[in-house]
Amino acid sequence: MLLKITIISLFAVFLTIPSCHAQDSVRSENVLILRKRKSAKRVYYIKKSPIVYKVRDSIQLGIINEIEFDSILIDTTWIKYNSIASVIAPYKRQFLKNGSVLFPIAGITFAVITTFNSVINRDKPIFYREHLIPSAGLIGLGIVMWPFKTKRYRMKRKWGLMVMAT
Repeated sequence: MLLKITIISLFAVFLTIPSCHAQDSVRSENVLILRKRKSAKRVYYIKKSPIVYKVRDSIQLGIINEIEFDSILIDTTWIKYNSIASVIAPYKRQFLKNGSVLFPIAGITFAVITTFNSVINRDKPIFYREHLIPSAGLIGLGIVMWPFKTKRYRMKRKWGLMVMAT
């Protein structure tokens, strides 16, 4: 009987401890939402998250320190939302980002290995057409993927900034 009462009381204590702690740590913070007009697509930014943005003609990188309803503090500069021309997400497209670097490296490596193999085996044509076509294809694919590795959200056309208190 004593064991049963002890287990029930410990269970009740463990249930109340997280709820008391959770009430102390609840604070309201603003969240910056980059949302597409007439769509459900959204990108969320919170405090201490990195952001790449374009103001006038310069692209700047910074850490969000404070989010207000009319402006945002990036590093030590307050920036109004209407002065931001676009937001750039450099890590949005991982396949295109990695492929634009790795495909040319793979093409060059394949060409070097097959050429080195031809030299070691003393083959007369050092460069085989069957080896150069895939190498050139990989290099070309990486070059074609290069401009698409970042995602740019242009303001005032399709995208807009919105602040929400959580």
